[in-house]
Amino acid sequence: MGTIKSTVLWGAFVCCGWAWGQDAEPKTAGNQASNDPFADDTTLGGGLGYSGGISPERKDRVTATLLIRSEIYEISALKAVELLDEYEEDVVALRAALLKLAAKKEVELVDTCALRADAGITASAEGIAETIYPTEYELPEVPQILASITQEEAASEPVPGKDIALRFLQEVANDATPTAFETRNTGSTTETEVRTVEAEEGTWDVRWAPEMVQLAGESSWQDGALTMPIFTSSRLNSSFRVKDGAWTLTGMMAVGRVEGGIDAEKKRIFLLRVKRVR
Repeated sequence: MGTIKSTVLWGAFVCCGWAWGQDAEPKTAGNQASNDPFADDTTLGGGLGYSGGISPERKDRVTATLLIRSEIYEISALKAVELLDEYEEDVVALRAALLKLAAKKEVELVDTCALRADAGITASAEGIAETIYPTEYELPEVPQILASITQEEAASEPVPGKDIALRFLQEVANDATPTAFETRNTGSTTETEVRTVEAEEGTWDVRWAPEMVQLAGESSWQDGALTMPIFTSSRLNSSFRVKDGAWTLTGMMAVGRVEGGIDAEKKRIFLLRVKRVR
């Protein structure tokens, strides 16, 4: 009986020793990858990123995060030309001069925007107000007597029986009913796309499309009974290459008048900066 018990214990000890030997086997990088997701695996660039860094094969997948800033200044045309002549090759100095003039109320900073986005995507921002206005009207029914009124009669003193119809004609527009409407966004919108330039380190290819729309006033007919809004817009759509972190002069254009038309005495200057932040 003692012999049988000793044999059983010895066999159990051998099995445990064999299992311990298997568990103590040194792990290769492949074993670590398959059995332990938190292991220090250099083939995966440090497993989940706890050590080792990013492998060369994955570096091209890293996305750059950018901070895109834009500024739009409104300035007199003569002053704009003078500043460009002086600071055309030094945009940092040009911006400093514009900010100094803006502090003195000699230049107006009409819009500024900061947008954080990843390289390679199209990012947009907008600050708008909707303006809804009628585009079509339905006039009330016109009395039959109006059909016999000539232009000469309408311009002369009212004839008996027709003066009421003429007065009605003057009031027709006031009773016109709008039947169709349109919506126009006023304010500022900007759309930016930035791509990396592999051939030139530290530069970006940029497509920038800012737009500013303002409600300038109204045009009217029939002594103000029918009105339509007048909008002015400044729109830029351009593609160019910029250095990382450097301010760039992207354009200058005329400004629409409040009463309509173009104001040749004022210009808008557009500045943009793209800077990598991660």
